[in-house]
Amino acid sequence: MADSKKVDNNPGNAKKPPTTTRDPVTTDEMLAAHKIFSKDLAKALEEQKSSGSTDVLEARIANLKAELQTLEQEIKSSDLENALKKQEHSQDNDPALNKKINELRREVQTLEAKIVALGNTPSAPS
Repeated sequence: MADSKKVDNNPGNAKKPPTTTRDPVTTDEMLAAHKIFSKDLAKALEEQKSSGSTDVLEARIANLKAELQTLEQEIKSSDLENALKKQEHSQDNDPALNKKINELRREVQTLEAKIVALGNTPSAPS
């Protein structure tokens, strides 16, 4: 009787992991996503206030808050850290770069304040 085990006689056809063809996400894309998630969160909070609290809305709000927080951290780390690294490696003190860093720091503070405000938003009782 023939051996029932399957033998791959052509090991050159080994499965290869898929390659990623997508470019890394840009800061502009993260900011656009942040804007969308912020609008969705505001809408979900309004729905929660008008209809009372439901498990589905609470889960949606929690997910949106988590997405916003993740995006904000990614934006903060990519923009601010890149600007700081650029400044550290710059031989002269570039006023335009310093201005950009200060703008980014203000944006980060604004985003952090929004996160705190969203976290302190009382949810309607179930």
